[in-house]
Amino acid sequence: MGGTAATSTSASGRGEQRLAGVMVMLLVALAGSIATAVPLFVDSVRERPATGPLVYVHVAFGCAFFVALSLKVVALRGRARPARARRLWTSLVAHIAALLSTYTLVTGVLVMVSAVWADQHLAASFWAVAVVLAHGRHYWRPAIKLVRSLGVSRVRTAKLDRPAGGAQTGTALLGALANLDAGERAFLDLSLMRGIGDDRLARLLRTRPEEVAGRRAALIARLVETLARDAAADVTQARALLREPLASRHVTPIKGRQTRRRLVVIGAGMAGLAVVEEALRDRPANWHVTMLGEEPGVAYNRILLSKLLAGSCQESDVVLRSPSWFDAHGVDLRAASPAASIDVEGRTVVDARGAVHRYDALVLATGSRPVVPPVEGFEGPHVFTFRTRSDVDRIAARARNARAAVVMGGGLLGLEAAAGLLARGVPVTVVEAADRLMAQQLDAQAAATLDAALTRLGIRTLVACRVHSIGCKSVALDDGRELDADLVVVAAGIRPETSLARAAGIETARGVVVDDQMRTSAPAVWSVGECAEHRGTVYGLWAPLADQARVAGASAGGRFATFSGAVPATTLKVAGVDLFAGGAQAASADGNELVWSDEDRGVYRKLVLDGDRLAGALLVGDNAPAAELSELLASGSPVPRRLLAWSADPTAPAANGQRRGDAPEVVCTCRQVRRANIITAIRAGGLTTVPEIARVTGASTGCGGCAPQVEALLAATSEREDELVLTA
Repeated sequence: MGGTAATSTSASGRGEQRLAGVMVMLLVALAGSIATAVPLFVDSVRERPATGPLVYVHVAFGCAFFVALSLKVVALRGRARPARARRLWTSLVAHIAALLSTYTLVTGVLVMVSAVWADQHLAASFWAVAVVLAHGRHYWRPAIKLVRSLGVSRVRTAKLDRPAGGAQTGTALLGALANLDAGERAFLDLSLMRGIGDDRLARLLRTRPEEVAGRRAALIARLVETLARDAAADVTQARALLREPLASRHVTPIKGRQTRRRLVVIGAGMAGLAVVEEALRDRPANWHVTMLGEEPGVAYNRILLSKLLAGSCQESDVVLRSPSWFDAHGVDLRAASPAASIDVEGRTVVDARGAVHRYDALVLATGSRPVVPPVEGFEGPHVFTFRTRSDVDRIAARARNARAAVVMGGGLLGLEAAAGLLARGVPVTVVEAADRLMAQQLDAQAAATLDAALTRLGIRTLVACRVHSIGCKSVALDDGRELDADLVVVAAGIRPETSLARAAGIETARGVVVDDQMRTSAPAVWSVGECAEHRGTVYGLWAPLADQARVAGASAGGRFATFSGAVPATTLKVAGVDLFAGGAQAASADGNELVWSDEDRGVYRKLVLDGDRLAGALLVGDNAPAAELSELLASGSPVPRRLLAWSADPTAPAANGQRRGDAPEVVCTCRQVRRANIITAIRAGGLTTVPEIARVTGASTGCGGCAPQVEALLAATSEREDELVLTA
C-alpha cells in the first residue's frame, strides 16, 4: 500500500511539472507574438515595409503557440480519466475553431470601421489577448507553481487576518494567537479553519487521531484561558471566532529549502540531551539545534558519578554522547558557555560570551543547584559539593591523602558519596539532620535496615543531628560532639535553578511552572528536568524526567504528547545495598500493609495496598520484583497473588518466578528500552558487555537500576547462542 501510494504521488507530481512547463511555453509564445506583432503593426500603419527577420520570428512564435497547445492536450491526457482523455482532442479542435471564428468576426467588423485593421499581424495581438482573458487562470497558476518548484522566489510568511466579530474580542483573540508559535497556528489553521479531518491530519503528522483531537483541545483551552484574563474579551464569542476561517498564506523558503527551525536548549545535561534526541528523532533536517552548557565537555550520566568517585567505572563510561555524535547530527554544543539572559519578546538568548542565539523553540533544562547550609567554615579548601564531574575530580584528588571524611546529608546523593569515599579507603561518617536515612523515600523500619547494612559495610551514620561548624581537621556537631575530618562533602539536597527564567518574566514557583506539554508561561518556551514544576511537583528521579524530555521534544516539534505526572519509583544500589522505593510509604485509613523483615539477612519488604491495587512498595536487600512493582504502580493493575505471598514468605527467594535471563517487556523504564531490542542488539552487533549494550540501546544509562537485568539478559542470550552452535 505504502509503495503504491508513493508511486502514485510521484507520478502525479511529475504530471503537474509537465503541465506547468507547457503553460510556461504557452506564455512565452504569447509574449513573443505580442512583442513582435507591435512593431510589425506600427510599420503597417505607417506604410513601411515589414522587417524580414522580425516576420519570421513572429511566425515562429505563432507556431510555437500551437505546438504548446497540442502538448497541453497530451499532458492533460496523462492526468485525466480515460473517458475525458478521449474528448480532449475534440475539445482542442472546437477551441481553435471558436477562437478563429471569433477572430474573423471581430476583424471583419474592425475592417468596416477602418482599413488599418486589415493588417494580418493584428491576429497575434488578438489571439494573445483572447486566450489570456479566457483561460488566464489555467496558465498563471501552474506557471507560478513551476517557478516556486524551481526555487526562484520562495519566502515563507504566515498571516492571520483580523477575525470577524466584536472588535475587542477579535483583538484579544489575535493577541492570544500571537502567543502561539508558527507550528501551533498552522495546526489550528489545518484542523479548525480548513476543516481537515482528524484521520487525514493524523497521517500527515504521523500520529494517532486521538492525539490530534487532544492537541486541538489543549490549544483551544490555552487560547480560552488567555482570553479569560482579558476583561474586554467575550469568551463565548471567542469560541465562535475560533471556528471562523483564518486566512493563511504559506510560502516556502529561499532556494527551495525548508527553513530549519532554531531550537535552543539551555542546559547540556541528561534532560537537555534527551530533549534534543527526541526532537531529532522524526525530522532531524527540520532543526538547527544549539545547546548552551555550563560545564565543559559533553553531556554525561550524573547518576554514575558515585561509581566514578569509587573508581568502579571510567570517564568514558559516564559519557552519554561523544563529540562526533553532536557533529554528525548537526548539534552546535556550546560547552562552558551558559546562558546569561533570555528575551522572550524578541525570542533570543544571550550566552556568557555575549553571543546572541535566536530561537523558534527554547527549552530550559537548567537543572538544580546544591543546597549549602549556612555553616561556618564552608569556604575551606577541603570542603566540596557533590554534584558535577569536576566535583568528583576534586574530591578524588583530596581523598588520596585524606584520613577521615564527613558527608553532610543522608539522602541518596550523600550515601553514594560516602560509598565512593569508602571504596577509596577513606573512613567516612554520614551526618543527617532528619530522624532517618533517605527520609523522602524510606519509612523508619526500612531506613533502619539500610542503616544496619551500611554499618556492616563500614559506613558510620549519625541521624537527627546537624553540622555546626567546619574546622581544618574536624567537624563540630550541634550537640557538642566533634568528628575527625580533613575532607568534607556537602550533599544536603538540591534546589531548582530558576533564576534565569525568573529574570525573563517566566512564571516560577519552587520550579519553572509548566503544563502537561511542559510549556512555560512564555510562548515557544518549554522546561524539563529538575528545574521544572509540574502540577506542584518537582521531580528528582530520572524516570519521570526522561518522560518530561520526551514530551517536550515532541511538543516543540509540533507533535502532540502529554506528561500527566508520575508515581516516584526507583531501583537503586545504595553503597552496594539493593533498594527499591516507589509510591506511598504508608497505607491510608482504608488501606493495608504487608511487611516482612529479616534483620540477620538485612532484608525488608513492604507492600502498601489500596484495595487490590498497589499504592507503594519498599524493598531493602532484595529487589527481585522491582520492575514488576514499577509497572503495577504505573498501571494501577491488581497485585498478583504470588506477590502477596512472596511479601509474607521468608523462604521465597523471588516473587516473579522468572528464570535467569528472563526480563519484563520493558527492561529500562528510563529509556523505554524493550527486551526484544536488547536481544536484537546483542545478536546483531555481537555485544559482550553491559557498557556496549548501553551505548547501542541506551539501556542502563538512566538510573542504572536495570543493569543487573541487562547483564542477566546478556548472559542468557550468550548461553542460548552457544547452545545453538553446539547443536549445529
